[in-house]
Amino acid sequence: MKNLLFPALLLASIFMLSSCQKMMYKVFFDVKKPSYQTEAQILEFLSKNKYPTENLYGISAAAHNKRIGKAVSSVAYFTTSNIYNRDGFLVSAKDTAISECWGKTYEFYKNIADNSQLNIDSTTSVYADTLVMNNLVNLSGHKQTMFSTQDYDYTVVVFWASFLGKLSRQNIELGQLVKLYNPALKIQVIQINMDYRTYWEDKNRLK
Repeated sequence: MKNLLFPALLLASIFMLSSCQKMMYKVFFDVKKPSYQTEAQILEFLSKNKYPTENLYGISAAAHNKRIGKAVSSVAYFTTSNIYNRDGFLVSAKDTAISECWGKTYEFYKNIADNSQLNIDSTTSVYADTLVMNNLVNLSGHKQTMFSTQDYDYTVVVFWASFLGKLSRQNIELGQLVKLYNPALKIQVIQINMDYRTYWEDKNRLK
């Protein structure tokens, strides 16, 4: 039952708004109603926006359902980005106000080499997110081994879904921003796609 209820609740949080709010999401953020995506469609989204396709993953259907089921009213379970250090611990800005403004967030990502602005959260590890790390798949649905942070100064993990348009593009671009402006650092960007997939057996989740 939860599989059937979730899409309705998600769409209620994004689309079942006032006509003005719906127009804002569509026009300013290019948000669309989610649909099942093929591997080709996902790669086309990246190609059209000139985004790289290396380190590209998805997660299993079961893990996808559990992850987004945690907070049906939040698009953050579909698209977000986080930075982790070599030990896999979450890196954030000491200035908590940065997260409230995209402009400041961009500046933080660009200047990640400035250790004075960083806060390392040793209580939050990317490896502790076993729901994701133990259920990584490629775009064809074949299981993949978990990625490692140990050989990199920083690892940016980006979750994104093509139906969230600009919201996803912003997060993907944040990951590329870190690499572009910090050439002296060894950085990897992991992209985890959160679109609904055509190869899933359960086709009732968007009905």
